[in-house]
Amino acid sequence: MTTDRRDFLRHAARAAALGVVLPRSILPRLLSAPAPARWTPAADPDPAALAATAIEAARGAGAAYADVRLTFRQWRGFGWPPSEQEELGVGARALVNGYWGFASSPYWTPDEAARVGREAVAQAKANALGKARVVELGTIPRVNGGEWSTPVEVDPFALAPGEVADWMNGFMAWARELDPRLELNWASTSFAKERRTFASSEGSTWTQTFYTTSARVGVDYKERRWGLASLGPAQGGWEVVRDAPVREEIRRLKERIDEDVTLPEKPVEVGRYAAVFDAGAMASLLAQTLGYATELDRALGYEANAGGTSYLNDPLAMLGSYKAGAPLLTVTANRSQPGALATVRWDDEGVVPESFDLVRDGVLTDFQTTRESAE
Repeated sequence: MTTDRRDFLRHAARAAALGVVLPRSILPRLLSAPAPARWTPAADPDPAALAATAIEAARGAGAAYADVRLTFRQWRGFGWPPSEQEELGVGARALVNGYWGFASSPYWTPDEAARVGREAVAQAKANALGKARVVELGTIPRVNGGEWSTPVEVDPFALAPGEVADWMNGFMAWARELDPRLELNWASTSFAKERRTFASSEGSTWTQTFYTTSARVGVDYKERRWGLASLGPAQGGWEVVRDAPVREEIRRLKERIDEDVTLPEKPVEVGRYAAVFDAGAMASLLAQTLGYATELDRALGYEANAGGTSYLNDPLAMLGSYKAGAPLLTVTANRSQPGALATVRWDDEGVVPESFDLVRDGVLTDFQTTRESAE
C-alpha cells in the first residue's frame, strides 16, 4: 500500500501537541505539510481480477455456486496518540450438493485467491457428508460492474492532520470562554474507509466504498466528568463532524452541570420511573431483542452451533400473530436510508435492499432473509 503512515503519525502528533499551547491563528502556518499519500486502486492488485480468479477456482473444484468479496479497510484516529491502520481481506463461499463452505485470507495475490476458492469448496464437500439438502437461491437481477460510494462532501482521508487538530482545539478554547469552570481536556475523531468488491459465479460484479465518521468531546468540571458529546458514528465524510452543532451541545451540557450542582444529594427512592433512551441505547436494545431474533436462518435453527438460536422458533405460525411488543411499536428494516451505518447499494449477495416492516403495531410481520431462506 502507498499510504505513508510515518508522515501521518508525525504530522498528527505534532498537531495534537502544538494545538494545546499555541493560538489557532498560528497553527495553520506551522502545520502546512501536505496530507499523506493515499491508497488508490491503480497502485494495487486489481480486486476484480482477483475475484474472478477465486470464482474460477471454486467452479473448477466443483461448486454449483460461488461468490467472493475483497475488502480494503483503513482507519484513522485523531486523539492522543494518533493512529492509523490498514487491513486487507478476501473471503469466498461455495455451494456444493446443498451445503456451504467458507474460506478467507488476508493476502491479495492470484495464487491466494485461487486457494481461497478451492478451500471453500473443500469445506463445503466436507459439510456435504451429512443429510442431503436441496438449496434454491432466489432469482435476482445481475449487477454488471456496479459502482457506489457513500456520498461525502469532504474525504476525511484527504485532510491535513492540522485541520482536524484545529477543529478539536478550537472547541476546547471556546468551552473555557463560555465558562471557566469547564475543561475540554480531550477530544477525538475517527474515520474509517472500506472498499469492497463482490463477484459471483452468476456473473454479478460490483464495488462499493463506505466512509464512516465519528467524534467525541468530553466536558470536565472540577476534576469530574459530567458530560460527553458524541457525533456519529454515521456514514459520511468530514462534514459529519464539521457541520455538527457542537457548540449547542456543549451549552446543553453546561446547563445540566449548572442544574446538577444545585441539587441536594439524597438516597434514591425505590419505585418505577420513566426512562428516556438515546439513539445508541435504542439501537442496542432493538438489536438484542428483535434484530438477531428476526434473522430467519437463526429462527430456523441453522445458526444453532454458531450465532445461536431465536425465541421466534416457529416462524410460519408466529407471522401475523406473535405479539412482539406494545401496539405502539413498529420496527422497519431499511438498508437504503441515507447516512445509516448499514446503508448499501447492494447487499453481500448482490441484492438491492428494500424497506419492510419486521413488526407492525406490535405484531411480528416479517423476517430478515437471505437468497436461500427467501424461497
